[in-house]
Amino acid sequence: MSYDAYETRDTEQDVRHHLVRMVGGAAAVTKVIGKGITVARTAAGRYTLTWADNPGTFLGYSFGLQSTTINALRGCTVTVGVFSTTAFTLEVDVWDFLAQAAGVTVARDLAALEWLSLDLVFKLTGP
Repeated sequence: MSYDAYETRDTEQDVRHHLVRMVGGAAAVTKVIGKGITVARTAAGRYTLTWADNPGTFLGYSFGLQSTTINALRGCTVTVGVFSTTAFTLEVDVWDFLAQAAGVTVARDLAALEWLSLDLVFKLTGP
């Protein structure tokens, strides 16, 4: 496959993008991509990402949800917790706003043939 590739230019020095993609299953997920990162389901709708080495200062993230049944993910969003600078972990939660129980948003597992893609941004040096 041939394509044009260009160096990313950021407004900050030493920024790194860690790409993670996972697919759902029976109360578990399978990591599809994510070099140096392990992914584990740790509660309903919660996935803990663990880095083998310190990736730096967490700056932010973007996400994409994909399914073979597009309507299955309608009303869903993703939030992340605080990056642990000692354990090198980040909790990622999937929420379903359409499946509220008594006005409370419900955490939702990724089902089979549903994917979550993350672009997690870190800075190697300083804040």
